[in-house]
Amino acid sequence: MLLMALCIGSCKNTKEKEIVYNDKIQDTFFGATFGASKEDVVKAICNHSFGYQPSLFDEDTRQSFIKIDTNTHTTVERFSFGNMLWEMLDVWYCNNLFHQIRFMNAHKSKESALRDFENVLSTVSSKYHLYEPSIDDTNTYRLFEGKTNEGLWVSISCFRYESISHDIYVGVDLSYGDNNYTSVSNEL
Repeated sequence: MLLMALCIGSCKNTKEKEIVYNDKIQDTFFGATFGASKEDVVKAICNHSFGYQPSLFDEDTRQSFIKIDTNTHTTVERFSFGNMLWEMLDVWYCNNLFHQIRFMNAHKSKESALRDFENVLSTVSSKYHLYEPSIDDTNTYRLFEGKTNEGLWVSISCFRYESISHDIYVGVDLSYGDNNYTSVSNEL
């Protein structure tokens, strides 16, 4: 009986994933550091040949940007970040302070998205300690996260979503955030 209890206990422990915290996770993007004001973030990102893209989202909390070719002043389909190519760039604010950034690609097939996800995971996991949390959402296929003790985090995910035009895509995103700027203000 004791042997069976030890075996069950050891099997249980192998399924639990230990989080190894990172000493540092990137907190500055295109010259904008988490905690910066919306105005400073827009200025910094636009100084790197991006243009602000109005969207259907609440622009007090989220903004989208597109890459602009400085020679032709036309939209660039993909841009580089972290030696990887991306299609979309979104930033989030809380109390007018920058707290999250997301780089994303959209795929028509799950297979293509999973290949992209594996490439992103390989690149990012060479820099950060990541773990694979359990996933409750059936639209999320894969998810890896990394954290610091100071509230910074990085995540890589592969998920199914519906676009505004009701097309179905599989997204791959690389997100960074700082939980220190996500509290609701209690000021009057």
